[in-house]
Amino acid sequence: MSHPGNQKHCQANAAAPVLAELRGLALKTSGVVDVLRTVLQPLAPQIQAAFVYSSVANQQDTAQSDIAVLLVSASLGDGKLSGSA
Repeated sequence: MSHPGNQKHCQANAAAPVLAELRGLALKTSGVVDVLRTVLQPLAPQIQAAFVYSSVANQQDTAQSDIAVLLVSASLGDGKLSGSA
């Protein structure tokens, strides 16, 4: 476990036989979509659609994976999103 700043980061044992089930349970209870929905809620009126893609969407993510999100909006640009997360 590492402690950058006041954060705590830990990593699952990839060899654990229950890892796939635990991963599925974690995604169902506090998955990426729910977190993104909360973060993007203030911008919801300006977002027509949002898509999660890459290794997270394909369930092939690792500890080094990022989350790729495609937002469809007529009014939002990079400058309006960079400070959102």
